[in-house]
Amino acid sequence: MGIKTALPAAELGLYSLVLSGALAYAGRGLLEASQDGAHRKAFRESVRPGWEYIGRKMDVADFEWVMWFTSFRNVIIFALSGHVLFAKLCTMVAPQSGFVTGTFDLQEVLFHGGSSFTVLRCTSFALESCAHPDRHYSLADLLKYNFYLPFFFFGPIMTFDRFHAQVSQVEPVRRKGELWHIRAQAGLSVVAIMAVDIFFHFFYILTIPSDLKFANRLPDSALAGLAYSNLVYDWVKAAVLFGVVNTVACLDHLDPPQPPK
Repeated sequence: MGIKTALPAAELGLYSLVLSGALAYAGRGLLEASQDGAHRKAFRESVRPGWEYIGRKMDVADFEWVMWFTSFRNVIIFALSGHVLFAKLCTMVAPQSGFVTGTFDLQEVLFHGGSSFTVLRCTSFALESCAHPDRHYSLADLLKYNFYLPFFFFGPIMTFDRFHAQVSQVEPVRRKGELWHIRAQAGLSVVAIMAVDIFFHFFYILTIPSDLKFANRLPDSALAGLAYSNLVYDWVKAAVLFGVVNTVACLDHLDPPQPPK
C-alpha cells in the first residue's frame, strides 16, 4: 500500500473553481432551455402553474414527488406528527386503535407499495422464526413489525430480528447528542424539499427529455446540465424519502437503515 496524502489546497481550489464554472455554464444553458420550452404544447401536461405571483411555472412530471410534497404535503405532516404523538401517548396509557375510511388519488400506489413490503417483512419474520424456534414469536410481534406506519408503505426494510430487539427495550436511552442529530436531519430534509421545489420552478429537467424534438436542438452545455441535474435529483429524492421516514423512526428509538450516500 502506498502513502496516502491530501491534495494541496491550491490544487483542490483549482478543481473546485473549474467544477463551479462548468456547473454554472451548464446551468445557464439549462435555464434558457427551460424558459424557451415553458410554453410548448408538449410541455402543457407536465409544466403547470406554480408561483403565479411571479409568473413561474413548475415541473410536475414526477408524480411521486408532487403527490408527497405538494398535493399531500399537509396530510403527510399531519400523519407523521400524529404517529409521533400517538406513539408517545401509548407509552403512558393503554393502547388504542382506530380506522380511516374514504378514497384518494394515491390509494393505489399506497396499496401496492404496502402489499409489496408486507411480503418482504413476512418473509423476514418467517426466516427468523425458523432460525430461532425457541424464541416463540407471536402474531402480535408480526403485526407490530409489519404495520409500523413510517416503514409500511415505502420502507426502508429492517430485518425482523433488529426491529424486534429495538422495540422490545424496556427503557430505551438516547445516546448523547442523538436529539441534536434528529433535529439536524429533520431540518436538512425540510431544506432539501424546499430546494427541489424552488429548482422545479426554474429548471424543467423531467419534462425536457419527454420532448425529443426539442431536446435534439439543445446545445451541449444544456444537455450536460440536464443529465447532471437528473442524476443529482434521483439521489436527493431517495435521500429525502429516506430522511423523513428515518427521522420519525429515530424518535421511536429505532436505528433504521441509513439513506444512500
